[in-house]
Formats: sequence, structure tokens, C-alpha cells
Amino acid sequence: MELRAFRNHIKSHAEHVNTEKGHVSSEADVRRSLVLPLFANLGYNVHSASEVKAEFAIDKGNARDAVDLVIMRDGNPCIVVECKMGDINVSAHKRQLTNYFQNIPDAKFGVLTNGIKYQFYCDKDQANVMEDEPFLEFDITDTNLPDDKIEILRRFHKANFNLGEIVDIARDQMRTARIRGRISAEIANPSEDFIRFIARDFIRTFRGASATEQAQRQMDQLRSSTKKAFEMVLEDIQPKKSAHSAAHAPARTPVAEGATIEVEVECYHAIRTALAINEACEPSRLSLRQRSNHAVVCLDDNQRKPVARLYLREEKKIIEVYDDARQPCQHDYNGIKDVFPCVCTMVESVEIYDGKRQPRPGQIPQSDSQEAEFADDPLPSNP
Repeated sequence: MELRAFRNHIKSHAEHVNTEKGHVSSEADVRRSLVLPLFANLGYNVHSASEVKAEFAIDKGNARDAVDLVIMRDGNPCIVVECKMGDINVSAHKRQLTNYFQNIPDAKFGVLTNGIKYQFYCDKDQANVMEDEPFLEFDITDTNLPDDKIEILRRFHKANFNLGEIVDIARDQMRTARIRGRISAEIANPSEDFIRFIARDFIRTFRGASATEQAQRQMDQLRSSTKKAFEMVLEDIQPKKSAHSAAHAPARTPVAEGATIEVEVECYHAIRTALAINEACEPSRLSLRQRSNHAVVCLDDNQRKPVARLYLREEKKIIEVYDDARQPCQHDYNGIKDVFPCVCTMVESVEIYDGKRQPRPGQIPQSDSQEAEFADDPLPSNP
């Protein structure tokens, strides 16, 4: 199932959850009314014990217990699901899931959920030892659920499931999160090891009675300098000034006097990044063309290949993208997070331009006047 179609399935499920969540009063209700419908949307036959088992019995030596749900793959338990009422960020809940995970030899993934919020865990390099932190965490009712999380969830669809690929993605997610955490920690408070690594050319060796005091003073000075350097680097890579941003945007025509283009460039870079993450095209293939009242993001610098039009110079800001019939779809824009709901549509536009996808039959503009709507010279109607 393609990303856009899958997102629509998730939206439908979110509507179902919003309707049902006020009526659940037990963990059994959570499982039956909220969680099983999600796995049905993931392509599993929830009425077949060969695919989904409820109250899956496990033997814990002198005791027996049961997992709420187990998703089967190739006849073996693969995904262990523990359903809870209320807050799932409770250490006892996670310990319970970890314990179940350890007692199911073929388990590869653990899911802790209250039917609304989900935490997905994977096994460590050693079998039946679950990772301490989730590699995927989301609220299924979030209307702005990012495409990267939707894509990972899509990988769990029965038709898309590839154990090796999902494990690789899960471990990459965890590595990236940990590295990001360490970088953030070093930015906030550089460690001595990091300072010695990054500033090794500036470190002096002191001798004498005051050596320890001088060395500590030197380290304090280097820590302060390192924090300032971090701040300067972050400022350098963020296009904060309009003049700097405009210089890096491939604008073809002058912008109307008084128009602010910083927000356009910010949105343009977000679109480039989102399409690159979704492997739709290389960022270098996208360009930003300025018009008198808006800007256009084009593919291959071709005026007849608009990916998005950015109407961001008025109080009400709008992104306009084109569906697979090349019909305009408008989305409110209040910040770069609003790019993500448009990504699926923009990916489809790129795929149509590249011949990887066929447009909807009979919907492409046929006349010269209709085709001109996608060119640079005629101005489209204001949103």
C-alpha cells in the first residue's frame, strides 16, 4: 500500500478512535475497540487465530500468564502487544511488556498502547531482550502525524512487512535519537572529553604548584568558548536573515517591493528536505521562482513542473499543491510543520513528472488555456 493511501487508512482509524475512546472502560475494551481495528488496517485478519492471537498464554516456570495480543508471522509470534487503560508512560507497564517479551522466543517487536498512544520497541542484538527506549512513538489521533512516522508504521502492514528492513530502521532510529541526545547534551554543557577532543590544539600543559588550578581555569575558559562556538555554528546553518536566505534561493525575477521572502525560503527548504527524506528527488532538482504575489517551487527549474505555490506574503498564508489530476489543493501555513501534510501530494507530483506514476485518466488539462495555469507567465488566481 502506498504512503498516501495508507495515511488515509490511518486517518479513518483515528476518526474511529475519537468516536470510541469515550466508551472504553477496561483493557479488554481497549483491545477490542481501539487496538484490533488498527491491526485490521495493517492488513491482518483479526478474526483468524493464525494471524492474531488474543490472551496468548506464556509459561513463566511456576506461573502462567497471558499477553493481550500477539501478531503472528509465518506461524510464529512476532509482535507482542500489551494494552492498557490510561497513561502508558508507567514503568510497571513497560516492565510487564519486557517480561512478556523475554518469555516469547520468537518475539521481535513489543508494543505498549492505550489504543491512542503507541510505543514500539524492538529487540536488542541479543535475542528476547527488549530495548529500553521505543524506536517509534505516536498518538494515532494526531492529525499532523509526520510522514516519517507514518512510513515506519506502514512498514508493519502485512503486505509490506520485511523483518530485516524493519529491524534496520528501528535500530537506525534509536542510534540517531541517542546521537542527537548526546549532541544536544554537549551543546548545553560540553563535557571535558569533548572539549579535549575539539579543542586539543588549544590545550596547554601547566607545571608547578598552581598547575591544577591553572588547568581547571583553562578548561572553564574552553568550555565557555565551545558553547559560544556551538551557538555560532547553529546560527550559521539556520537561514535567519532575509538577505542571506535570498542569496541562496535561486530566485529568477525580482520580488515585489516590501514583500518578505524569508518565510518562503524557510518553507522551500522544508519542502526540499521532506522530498529528499521520502526519496522523491534530489534537493538540487528543486528551485524557487519568485512571482509578484507568490513563489513557486519547481522541479528541474521547469515552469511547467510546479511542485508547490507558496502564498505566504499575506496575513493568511497558504501552500498550494497539485493532486494526481493536477487540481490545486490548498493548505493553511503557520510554520514548517504544515509542510508535512502536503508531502504525499508533492511526492505524487514529482512521480508524475518523472513518469513513475500515471495521472488520473481524463483529468489533465488539455487546452492551451488550461495548460497555461501551470506556466510562469499567467498569474493564477489568488487563494
